[in-house]
Amino acid sequence: MLSRQYLLLFVFILGLVGCAKGPDADTSPSTDNLYGSIGSEKSYCSSVSNPTTATAITATAQFKYRQVNRLVGLTTSATGTIKRAEVQILDSGGTTIQCGETNATGGISINIPRTAGTYTLKVLSRAENNYVKASVLDNPTSMTPYSISVSFTLAGSETTKAVTLPAADYTGTLEGGAFNILDQIYLANEFIRNNSSCTNLGSICTPLTGAVDKVRVFWTPGLSPGAYYGSPTASISFFIPSDDTSLGMATGIYLMGGINGSTCVDTDHFDNSVVLHEYGHYLEKAKAYSDSPGGSHSGTTQIDARLAWSEGWGNYFQGAVRGDSHYVDTTGNIDCSGGTGISIVLDLESQSQDVPSQSGEGIFREVSVSRALWDIQESKVGGDSKGADLGFGPIWKTFSSSPSGFRSTDVHFRNMGHFNELIRADVVAQGSGSMQTDFDAVLTNEKQLATRREYAYVLTPQVASCTFSLTGISGSNNYAASNDFFSYYYDGTSTHSTVALKYSASSGTPSDLDLYVWNEDYAFSDSSTLISSSARFYPESGSTGVESISLSGRSPGYYLIHVAVDPDSVNQTANFYLETAGGSKRLCP
Repeated sequence: MLSRQYLLLFVFILGLVGCAKGPDADTSPSTDNLYGSIGSEKSYCSSVSNPTTATAITATAQFKYRQVNRLVGLTTSATGTIKRAEVQILDSGGTTIQCGETNATGGISINIPRTAGTYTLKVLSRAENNYVKASVLDNPTSMTPYSISVSFTLAGSETTKAVTLPAADYTGTLEGGAFNILDQIYLANEFIRNNSSCTNLGSICTPLTGAVDKVRVFWTPGLSPGAYYGSPTASISFFIPSDDTSLGMATGIYLMGGINGSTCVDTDHFDNSVVLHEYGHYLEKAKAYSDSPGGSHSGTTQIDARLAWSEGWGNYFQGAVRGDSHYVDTTGNIDCSGGTGISIVLDLESQSQDVPSQSGEGIFREVSVSRALWDIQESKVGGDSKGADLGFGPIWKTFSSSPSGFRSTDVHFRNMGHFNELIRADVVAQGSGSMQTDFDAVLTNEKQLATRREYAYVLTPQVASCTFSLTGISGSNNYAASNDFFSYYYDGTSTHSTVALKYSASSGTPSDLDLYVWNEDYAFSDSSTLISSSARFYPESGSTGVESISLSGRSPGYYLIHVAVDPDSVNQTANFYLETAGGSKRLCP
């Protein structure tokens, strides 16, 4: 997720934190598991009996939460209903005698045998039905859900019994935090179900029915998830896509509950933007696929296009579900001695933050990705000059479709340029001319293209004469200007095992180009994912240069060919081409 830093009004900083794959590389691993080994969650209560002589137990399940004011922070409380959640009724000995669920408005109506005695009505912070499948748990070892409960007594003659459940509280033991998290995931599922049709592009979408696969959320009041990695004061929430048995961490979302026992610092249980952003990452695993390397990400610089896509998607998705263009992350709350504050406010309707400056640069900026998705969905309303008016349906189709979207196993190095390419194909095939114009205008405004030319351009060995060019620009991490990235399928044969980069200048001395080849699941921060590199210095020797690497012995598969301008050689243009098969074939689109 996004970093926690106090911001002056109109100043926006996205800092160095982990999100899609966990904490960033600067977070030190813990030497011991925080709680122990990964545990097992108790079975969901789903065995509903039908007593012949029954008493109907009725109640309403509610939770309290803090409201977010994007100019102030976490303020006064409000009350919501606990929707579609697990309900248990226990006898005086603690044995579960009946199961059920709350309805869409938090209502409970459950029949139990008409027998005198003392009973407990209990509502738990989990659901497993056609509306939502999620568990909000204390930690991955005990896997215990939060709950609210009330005891009541039957004389044995009642046909109905109304009981009053206490609302899950937003202070103290903070069960309201767990139920607010569950509620946001329910609302996300409702939003997808209600908006995944392609209203403006015919019937090309397959709307979501039922619920997304189950997700677990681990949250403890007063605990930073950074503690699992030996950094208990880190302000961080994240999603991990697979179990990490070495740290006792199960697959799931990990949310900030505070720091070192305090909930008067940074917390995320009422920051709905953060909760939904992290659920957006879970959706990449459950309904699409993520190529993101995770780790540090920033809204003030260009970053790996796969990471920019993943983080940009999360920023966009939370706003789409909430129907609000703002991403808000808070610190503290109004009842704390230090008061409440705002860590981040990002407005997807405003281009005042993280603005790309050159063609193609937008796909390397997560905030640009977020804004572009928002504008693709939105219509031109309120005098806004942007908006393609596609709605959420085509975005969800492109995100989750297996034959023609990001869920397809034929898609590699997922990034916003490829997403634009896929969704634009639907616009051209199904939309109007004005819709195409508006869609293209959104991309132009965000310096994005509907092509993979800027990242993961697919090359194959051909008898052809394609060439490319790069002009180095001063400054670090200028992925758009000083780098080219190509997707290459190596077939494992010796014929195609050598990749050579040859470059020259039409006049003068070209920028010095270097050649790198990375694994498909590479991370720039992880040298073990670099297959090979060639970075000899050529400019001072004349107007041409050659770099060459070998894939011999490597398994067949997709690799990223990375051509970069050496940082010490900028402001000159180099024309280049890539070749294989002993120079008989070039690698061309």
